[in-house]
Amino acid sequence: MLFIEQNALLRRFDKELLRIEPWGDGLRVRATERAAFLPEDFGALLSIPTSEARIEIRGNEGWIS
Repeated sequence: MLFIEQNALLRRFDKELLRIEPWGDGLRVRATERAAFLPEDFGALLSIPTSEARIEIRGNEGWIS
């Protein structure tokens, strides 16, 4: 199942939750087996300003541009 949440593309499949979001000039990809991501970043990445991305979902496919 694909869905959009807070300027990110998310995919839930079995136990895995995958989150892909704009991050500076690239993408940040995270995955977890939890029901949701922890709200803390634990200082692993600096906060990088990003502009709003265009996210689309069509059937079983999703795009970020």
